[in-house]
Amino acid sequence: MSTIVRRSLVPILGMVVVVLMLRFLFMLPEAATRRSDGFAAYYTASRLLREHHRVSDFYDDQWFNAQVGRFVPGVQDIYRPNPPPAVALMLPLARFSYTDARMAWTLINLVLLAAALAIIFHETDFTLPIALAFVALTLVFEPIWVNLRQGQAYIALLFLSAVCWSAFRRRHERTAGVVLGLMLVFKTAGVLLPLLSLRRQRWRALGWCLTTIAFVVLASLVTLGVASWQKYLEMLWRGRNETDLMVTAYQSAYSLSHHLFVYDATWNTHPLFRQPQIGEALALVATLGVLIAVAIILVRGTSDDRSFAALVIAAIVISPYSLAYHYSVMLLPIAILADQLEYTSTPWRWLLLLLGALLVAAPFPYLSPRLSSGVWALLAYPKLLGALLLLELTFWETVREPILSAAPEEVVMANVVALSDA
Repeated sequence: MSTIVRRSLVPILGMVVVVLMLRFLFMLPEAATRRSDGFAAYYTASRLLREHHRVSDFYDDQWFNAQVGRFVPGVQDIYRPNPPPAVALMLPLARFSYTDARMAWTLINLVLLAAALAIIFHETDFTLPIALAFVALTLVFEPIWVNLRQGQAYIALLFLSAVCWSAFRRRHERTAGVVLGLMLVFKTAGVLLPLLSLRRQRWRALGWCLTTIAFVVLASLVTLGVASWQKYLEMLWRGRNETDLMVTAYQSAYSLSHHLFVYDATWNTHPLFRQPQIGEALALVATLGVLIAVAIILVRGTSDDRSFAALVIAAIVISPYSLAYHYSVMLLPIAILADQLEYTSTPWRWLLLLLGALLVAAPFPYLSPRLSSGVWALLAYPKLLGALLLLELTFWETVREPILSAAPEEVVMANVVALSDA
């Protein structure tokens, strides 16, 4: 990017950021005080834990929903698919009223979001225009808005993912392992990231991760009871047949394949075809395809950053439970890919990155009933499509890595030779 273009972009992007920041701030008071599902489940679980209720009962949807109504009147929610340790997520706030706890959680989320951005900017080589553009993207990122409006925990997971990434690339093995272990055991997040430690033979990081998981699980078995984990594991086993996962709110490969081919009288009355076997097979093929692409990236790639990004993206795509707010963590792989592309800025790569980021970030009406029937459902999964485009970009950048990893002058010489041959 030339100096003249960069200087002309900075004031424009600065004004855009100011306008978007004001819009973002106007949203916060309503988000901080609204009654919604998401936070209601965390808050209720922690309140029930203070009242010494059995955590195994939390997986009884009807019973838990009644308890939510007791603490947050007018709101319905369930505890699953959270693991037992998640009951402690809001324990420090459970002593307050719902309104006070919700306001405090919103403030905490803002601090964590700012901290995540600070880590990203510290670890990347963004120029000022790229940094301003990334801030603008964050301010309009629909998953972040949904997180704040529902009081969800995925801004916290974005922060923890950024901490884990920074620690891993700086070889702070204990921090990387402990943080990843906490993500896995409290929210089953980052499920594929241990593969990077395994591939790079970072045994201390992997050891700290497993030790953290073991410690929390053992502590929860003692304090929450063995029955809580039994109910959780039973829920996961039954969850493979949950028909509500095929609605378009779930932006996952599992949801798309089942929405197109599996009929259900309650959740999916107008599939494209009534071929459940195809739906099951397509979901399996999609999952295997993503895992194969990730395996190639891990085996062939030399960039830990790019591998980290691929693992974050893939975990969201293959999880049947991926909703809009889960995609908040996608800000990290978007930042990593932007940082990787800045010095190899072929237009089609930037176009693919921008298109993928836009599909994840924009508030497309994917919940509209008009997009739930027949062939129109193909337009109802923008976040999934955006994630797949970003994974594709990561894959092709890895495949081309021998050229891209060369010194800058070698890259220039390769381009000159290619032009001469043409």
